[in-house]
Amino acid sequence: MVADTASDEGSTACLPLLIFQHQSGGRVDDNAAGTGNVDDEMLMYSVSQKTLLHANIDPELVDKNMCWTTPQGWVLVKTLSSTAWLWNPRTRDKIVLPHVGEEYADEIPKDCKCPKCPSRIAMPVPAQQSRPPEIDDMAPPPRACCCLILLLACCLAAGQLVAHEASLLLQIKSAWGDPPALAGWDASAAAVHCNWSYVECDLAGRVVSLQLDSTGLTGPFPDTIGDLSALTDLDVSSNNISGAFPTALYRCASLQYLDLSQNNLSGKLPADIGRLGANLTTLYLHDNQFSGTIPADLGSLTRLQELWPTNNPFDVGELPASFKNLAKLVSLGAEQCNLAGDFPSSVLEMPELEVLVLSDNALTGSIPPKVWSLEKLQMLDLARNNFSGDVEVVDMTAKSLTQIDISENYMITGSIPDALALLTNLTSLDISINNFSGAIPEGLGAVSLTVDNNQLNGSIPAGLAKCAGLEVLSLSNNQLSGAIPEGWCASGQLFYSLSADNNRLNGSIPVSLAKCAVLQRLSLSNNQLTGAIPEGLCSTDQLGYLTIDNNRLNGSIPVSLAKCAVLQRLSLRNNQLTGAIPEGLCSTGRLRNLTIDNNRLNGSIPVGLAKCASLQVLSLSNNQLTGAIP
Repeated sequence: MVADTASDEGSTACLPLLIFQHQSGGRVDDNAAGTGNVDDEMLMYSVSQKTLLHANIDPELVDKNMCWTTPQGWVLVKTLSSTAWLWNPRTRDKIVLPHVGEEYADEIPKDCKCPKCPSRIAMPVPAQQSRPPEIDDMAPPPRACCCLILLLACCLAAGQLVAHEASLLLQIKSAWGDPPALAGWDASAAAVHCNWSYVECDLAGRVVSLQLDSTGLTGPFPDTIGDLSALTDLDVSSNNISGAFPTALYRCASLQYLDLSQNNLSGKLPADIGRLGANLTTLYLHDNQFSGTIPADLGSLTRLQELWPTNNPFDVGELPASFKNLAKLVSLGAEQCNLAGDFPSSVLEMPELEVLVLSDNALTGSIPPKVWSLEKLQMLDLARNNFSGDVEVVDMTAKSLTQIDISENYMITGSIPDALALLTNLTSLDISINNFSGAIPEGLGAVSLTVDNNQLNGSIPAGLAKCAGLEVLSLSNNQLSGAIPEGWCASGQLFYSLSADNNRLNGSIPVSLAKCAVLQRLSLSNNQLTGAIPEGLCSTDQLGYLTIDNNRLNGSIPVSLAKCAVLQRLSLRNNQLTGAIPEGLCSTGRLRNLTIDNNRLNGSIPVGLAKCASLQVLSLSNNQLTGAIP
């Protein structure tokens, strides 16, 4: 055979099949370029077999003819009469070519690069040995003609490839119910399939990327996708794809990125899922209905950098021990995967890990100290498990941490580690709903600091009021005492929320809170606060919730609250407030809850409250109000 056929029987892919190559040490006479004069034998190189083969040219083609070939396996046949055609030994197709004269020889280089194919085409030279005598009198095709024919043959093969890839896309579209989002995938425009929406191609016209997220896909996964041999990126997230895990993707040997998340895929993940290939770096499986166990074969995908089997109804079990082989893993999300047992030790063997999410499982035991030694770790989410015991930090080398959430484990005890105050990049710390005790460490800070529902005592650190980056502070349901520190928003920082209900705080509400231009929530109920409610809490019309029930506040309700455009809840019950209820409390139509009972308020009930369409709860009892109910 002149051309080596594709290795897979019946394959329609147009791949380089055969090129000519000199033996080692061979030399082409530059002065004889285009004449066929060579110093040694020419060999065939089979790409599929990856080896050199001795020329074995079909006698039908060499009898009074000369044979040249393209990398795609098309053979140039040129007769003594200078008639030339391309012949495909696999399909037996024949294409007659026009003549290109010698006048173009100087305009085309000896090496031609096909504009459609990634490979470079080396101009072959006819072999000198083992040729029939009849060929000696023949002149080889002129150089210009040869190069043109090679380029034409390459483009013809590329044209077949384009048609094949377009056909596959149309089959995929049909299998998924012809969604409106893919209306532009039209058979009449198959020649330009690389311009279709959601499709990216390489220079040869092969599909390398399909970004089909949120395109309304429904039904099972088409097997045809496995025939896109050059596919590297596939995103079909946020659709309604059903059925089993698509093992057809095993045929996509170049696959690097796969996102199947947020669909209705179900059944067990295949035990041989490692056949997805050695090139895979990203695998998103979250928010489907996969069941069974998490396969150990995932550990063979050693190039994985991101793995998210999150939120699937797997059987109760552990992360496979083989995960220790995923040394390149940067991001691991295994939230809501029915994990049980101790903290998975395999995770501690992932030196590149930046994101670890194991929340909403049933993991037990203590949080291992070694987790704080994962140097590149940035996000740690262990919330809503059954971890217990003290949090021990032996070596805090995870200084890149920005987010820590160990909330709702209930039985984590001991003090808040002082080492957490060393994390200068921390933006979110949530240790709420546990059993921490002791004081809040000095220097602890974050953009969002949530330590409510513990057994913390001592005072609120003064540094929190001056923390430039602090935006949300939640201290409720502890045993904190002393005064709320002054100095809030002194530097104009953006402070949105302070919650410190159900503590033992005393003293007055800091006047400096009125300087917080974006304050949206202030909740200080069930403490021992005294003094007046500061004027100006809503000076910038941002305050939406003000709850200061069950304290010992006195003075009047600030008139400025009536002008608070976004105020939805005002709860001041069980204090010692006096004076009248301000007119216009519901003038903006946002107020839904007004509870100011059990005070010493006097005067009449404002008429505007009767016309407040948004008001859902109104409690004015146990005051000294007079006049008619409007």
